[in-house]
Amino acid sequence: MDWRSPDAVALVILSLGAFRLTRIIGWDTLAGLVRLRVWATGRRLEDDGSVTVTNPRRPEWLDQLLSCPWCLGWWVSLATAFAWWAWPTVTIAVALPLALSAVVGLVAKNLDP
Repeated sequence: MDWRSPDAVALVILSLGAFRLTRIIGWDTLAGLVRLRVWATGRRLEDDGSVTVTNPRRPEWLDQLLSCPWCLGWWVSLATAFAWWAWPTVTIAVALPLALSAVVGLVAKNLDP
């Protein structure tokens, strides 16, 4: 495993890719992702902000992990870094579309009227 640091371009791509992956895992509302989060955590966030417990035997720390951007972002970033160290070309190839998606989403959110 090569423990070198990414160059500036790779760092931007990896960072934006990790950001987008964190958003996909933690907050995107695609039906399949919502069902997966409900299954994993045993909790569902309702439209009014309340939480419905669907399986009280699921560990609470998992719900906290998936609902905290700092927590989830740390683990996604750590996985991204290890993936880049192990397979830099493949990791950049996977992160690039995620990074482009992140930029498009951020531009649309902040610059569209």
